[in-house]
Amino acid sequence: GAVERLLQALERSEVRVSALNLLANRIGPRGALQLGEFIRSASFPVQELNIASNMVDDDAAVELLVLLAQGSRPPAPGQRRLGQGGWVSPFCPLTVLLHNNWIRDPLRVLRRVEGEHRVSVSFQRKRQVGGPTLNG
Repeated sequence: GAVERLLQALERSEVRVSALNLLANRIGPRGALQLGEFIRSASFPVQELNIASNMVDDDAAVELLVLLAQGSRPPAPGQRRLGQGGWVSPFCPLTVLLHNNWIRDPLRVLRRVEGEHRVSVSFQRKRQVGGPTLNG
């Protein structure tokens, strides 16, 4: 689909993006997971994923957040690399904006992510566009 072609173009061009703003692009569950795989495997830190106002449902939101929390992520700018592929801090904050999607029960999604998968999620309510921040 279109998301896959976009991500392939980014990989081919070796563009380093810090934010992916795909607001209102009719992205469904498959596209959301493709974005998660791209962010997780990127050699640079992506700090924001805005897929608000798309077609991501409850199950896809859980899968996306868990996927993003798994594995290692590159450090935030200014962090140094440690030996054997580790980073100074395993924490690289990632803001994921998911509002106005097809998520029927956001609290249940968060409970599933935190309870079943042990991923912590915090909310940023002071932003102009709010959304949970993934603390994997």
